[in-house]
Amino acid sequence: MSTPPIQPTKKYVLVLRDKPETQKGGIFIPNAHQEISRTGVVQAVGKEVKSVAPQDRVLFIWSAGFDIRSTDVEYNTLLLMKEDDILAVLNTELPVDLANPSEQL
Repeated sequence: MSTPPIQPTKKYVLVLRDKPETQKGGIFIPNAHQEISRTGVVQAVGKEVKSVAPQDRVLFIWSAGFDIRSTDVEYNTLLLMKEDDILAVLNTELPVDLANPSEQL
């Protein structure tokens, strides 16, 4: 995605939600049973946002944001959310399975 379709204001952040897994361990997961991804990449930030920047990979609360439909995005999952809904900035160099964090220890 080159230019975001909207520019957030104040303390809002535009996040491109990660595509949900369609297979796990070689088994196809139907749409009805796929978990909604709680991670994504920041596309744009409002002028008052201090904790994240565009291109940061973030973890956010499951109920965060408003869906924004865009024909520019393959799977139409842009979210406009408050900065406070972001829980963490993820280190993109470390692979983390956020569905099963206890197995990572």
